[in-house]
Formats: sequence, structure tokens, C-alpha cells
Amino acid sequence: MINTNIFRRMDKLLNYCGKDTDSGKFLMYIFWFSILISSPFVLIFYRDIMFGIGLWLSSFVLTFAGIIAYMHVIKNKRADKAEKELPDYLLLVANNIRSGIIPEKALIMSAREDFEVLSPEILRVMKSSITGKSLEDLLPKITERIDSELLKNSIYLIVEGSISGGDLPYLLEKTSYDIQNFEELKKDIKSSINTYELFIMGAAILVAPLLLGVSTYIVIIMNTLHSRLNPKSFSMMPSIFHPFQTSLSSTNITMFAIVSIIVITFFGSLAKGLISKGRLIDGVKDFPLFLIISLAVFYIIRILLDTFLGGLVLA
Repeated sequence: MINTNIFRRMDKLLNYCGKDTDSGKFLMYIFWFSILISSPFVLIFYRDIMFGIGLWLSSFVLTFAGIIAYMHVIKNKRADKAEKELPDYLLLVANNIRSGIIPEKALIMSAREDFEVLSPEILRVMKSSITGKSLEDLLPKITERIDSELLKNSIYLIVEGSISGGDLPYLLEKTSYDIQNFEELKKDIKSSINTYELFIMGAAILVAPLLLGVSTYIVIIMNTLHSRLNPKSFSMMPSIFHPFQTSLSSTNITMFAIVSIIVITFFGSLAKGLISKGRLIDGVKDFPLFLIISLAVFYIIRILLDTFLGGLVLA
């Protein structure tokens, strides 16, 4: 049952991405690709085999999850593009019907090449019209490979209105204008939440790596100074005045900061996707850029501190 559900979900995801690939073959491809990407960690850390295996497993899981997340991004991009194309397409269909063309033929004639997402799906579905299926049966099939609630609701309203005897051109025009008004409302809302996006981006890619760069550099400096002090010089002092000491090495401290930056930027990108698009997964596409900028800020502040203070403190 679990395996069947996995393949069923993968089939649906591939359909939403516009792919006709078999889910079993695709999952196997992802599996071997993830192994290929993660295998070098075992070879690099062959002296510490357990550490290498741990990195291998982490890299394997991240690569596998990253591919699935990227597919969700493609699915959402297709849905967004279809929603942008839908108003113009509905108006074109309505005009063709008003000019005397039957609805089935109007749907096909209106599927122009500039409708990159809608046209292929509509032409695929309308091939069934030669079998004598009604328009009410054909229209819902357009949503089978496009994961858009707006498209599904629009098709549902058009079908219900057509069944109840409504004027189809009027229904198409009214739906098109409603979608356009809805898109304008979304733009107004987006402009009002840009401040929150900027705040999240600033905290994730600037403030966090800046603070981590300064704090880790201070810890490294304290470690270095402590290693140079003579224990006899402060053995008689109260413990509260003893110098700061930690068992962490400079490499471990830096690795901790890098892992923290990865976690912060990842969740920051998810938060940005949720605020801007209403979907967490849409923020994944921003994660690589966020991570590069964050690491750059981290290393730049470390280099600047070492340049201006390293020689003075460690002299």
C-alpha cells in the first residue's frame, strides 16, 4: 500500500510537471543520481569512515529531497503560468464562439502557441472530442496536468453554468474579468507585504551571517589567547577571573557556523515563499542564492576582522 501510494503520488507530480515519464523509472533515476553525487564524500573521508558515511547519507537525502522539491517548483511555475494565460484564452474562446464557431472548435482554434502551458493541454484533451464526448466532460480534463485551484474553479463554474443553460460566451468573459480582478488584488496584497520579505531576507542573509562571523571569530581569538597563557599566572586567582576556555577547535566552530547559516537561510527562503506565494515550496528556488550570499557575508566579515584585528590581538 505504501509503495503504491508513493508511485501514485510520483505519477501525479510528473503529470503536473508536464512529463510522461514512468514513475518507477524516474524514482530509480533519482536514486542512482543521488548515490553518484554523494559517493565522493566516502572517498574524501576514507580515513574517518563513519564520518564519511554520515556525510554520504546526509548528501544522499539532501540530493533526493532537492530533486523532489525542484519538481514541485516546476509544478507551481506551470500552474502560475497557466493562471496568467487563462484570462486571455477565455476571452479569445468567447470571441470565437460569438463569431459563429462551435465551442469545441473555438477551444482548439484559441489554443495559440503563445499559451505555452494551456495550449498543449487543451489540444491533448480536445482530441477526445472526435469520440463524441460533450464539452462538459472534456473541460475538467484540462486540469489533470495543471495543479491550479484557480483553473479548476474556473472550469467548474463554466461547466456548471453551461449545464444550467447559461450563455457560454458571457460565462467565459465574466470568468476572465473575475480572474483579472483577482490578479490585480493579489498584486496589491503583494506590494503591501514586500516589507516583510525584505525583513526576512535581511535577517537571513545579512544579519545572521554577520553575527555568526563576529561571534565565532571572538571564540577563536579567546581559544588562541588561552593556549598562549601560562596556567601558573592565574592559578591563584578566583575561578570567575579565569580566562575563557572551550574544547572546540577552530574548524568545529566554523563548521557549526556554516551549518547554522544553512539552516537559517533554508527556513528563511521557505518563509519568503510562504509570504510571497502562499506556498512553502516556492521558497526553495531562492535557497541557493540566499546561501551563497550568506556564506559570502560570513567569510567577508571573518576576513575583515582577521585583517584589522588578527595582527593586533595575536601578535
